[in-house]
Amino acid sequence: MRFGVGAGLRLLAALGLLASVPLLAVDGRAATGPAAAGDVFSFNWSGKPSAPQPWVPQGWDVIVHSRDARTWQALDPMPAQHGADCGAPPATHLVTRYEDAVFICNNHMMTAFMPGGYGEVEMAPDHLVDWSQGTAIISWHQSTYRTSPRDWTDINVTPFADNLVLPANVTVDLSGEPRNGVHIAMSTAFPTTFSGSILNDFNATPLAGTGAVLEHVLPPSLTVRAHFLLEISRTHIRFGLPDQNVWFVDQDAPALPFTSGIVQLGHHSYTPDKECTPTPGALTCTGDTWHWSDFSMQPAHPFTMMPADTGSHVSHDTSSTVHFTVGAPAGSFLRFAAVGAITVSYDGGKTWREPKVQPATSNRDGVVRGSLFNSYWTAVPEGTTTVMFDGQDTYFSPWWVKDVAIWSTGDPANLQTGDARLAGPRSAPATHQGGTTAADKPTAPPRVVAVLRSVRRYGGRYLPVGDDYLGFILVGALAMTCVALGFQLGSRRRRKRR
Repeated sequence: MRFGVGAGLRLLAALGLLASVPLLAVDGRAATGPAAAGDVFSFNWSGKPSAPQPWVPQGWDVIVHSRDARTWQALDPMPAQHGADCGAPPATHLVTRYEDAVFICNNHMMTAFMPGGYGEVEMAPDHLVDWSQGTAIISWHQSTYRTSPRDWTDINVTPFADNLVLPANVTVDLSGEPRNGVHIAMSTAFPTTFSGSILNDFNATPLAGTGAVLEHVLPPSLTVRAHFLLEISRTHIRFGLPDQNVWFVDQDAPALPFTSGIVQLGHHSYTPDKECTPTPGALTCTGDTWHWSDFSMQPAHPFTMMPADTGSHVSHDTSSTVHFTVGAPAGSFLRFAAVGAITVSYDGGKTWREPKVQPATSNRDGVVRGSLFNSYWTAVPEGTTTVMFDGQDTYFSPWWVKDVAIWSTGDPANLQTGDARLAGPRSAPATHQGGTTAADKPTAPPRVVAVLRSVRRYGGRYLPVGDDYLGFILVGALAMTCVALGFQLGSRRRRKRR
């Protein structure tokens, strides 16, 4: 596609830039009995705090991701639904902190953010859903009101060994979808439909939608949460609204290459005010607040999920060492998302190694890709209780590590898996070890960052703008063109004077 005249003018103009409530006591876990075939894992976000309360999950992995480096310490402001006293929508309160983007009010949970670029929230429980003996059922309740077509939700079911910290079915950021999996997504168009795909060794088989439209079945609501259900068997996928007997996806499929998987509920947002026209009673073209409750899946089997005490991230401004409450079981994996070239040490900095980037549809070889956040999944020695990180900055941002955890299919019995990422004590800043210091590493000039931000903003529909190297090449090419034109005009003026 070509740039329109207006977009081109705006892009050229951009080149001018170069000249305290206590924590909830109840976390909602309600796994039914010991692990066995046919077990139900059920969970609800319980609590009625007097103000929106950040969810401090136990037994869940939660990550809030925003692409642009300027938002890595604090999110772009967003009026999230529920008032400052947890009053019902349309009352709102302001969200700017990462920990406030996933919060609890009135016995349910909300995800709310409005990234200036691309962002996503991913939530995964510490149980695998299993359809090896028949049909597995994943069930939850979710609000139906949409504020923008560019703000949507999805669900991924992925083999344990193929899971991604940040799966994404868009090309603007990240590395794509996992090697194998089942994916169901809300349309990035309005009115709302659903479709999906089955991935088998990176090859996608579409799961076409039935054509049912969400808004035609249920009126959009900020306060009423609809019952959604996903059924998976070896050869059939069905997804829809069981209470209304409406199915958005309902079809036979090629035999799945796996029989159990982790489940990730996702909330995605990509500049929700762009390419959106406000519609009374429908679209406001702002970031959405999605309301969630009553999650369950059956059959389900637990796995070990051990979060580190990272606070919000690991980089130059934090300690380089993270800690775990117990040693890693045999056959464990270190799991995290990071930008920059990362190295890790399991022996206090004596030796360093490069962790393994998890392959994905846009990065099948599992290589470190530019200034994108990569998902890491790498074997960790049994008994590991500390991990040190070091990294190499990209040209456009510092290296950055987040959502560090150890996962294992080993027995999780008696493990203390309380999530310290959002509420646990953050490690005090310490002398950086194991590599060069922040002062030794290049960072992008602020004006270059501002230009790239404008390129993303106005050229985003044409470019895979998560790849900053392409943006840099574009800016460089435009700058060189302007310089060449300047020399040419100057030469003509000099010739006229003669």
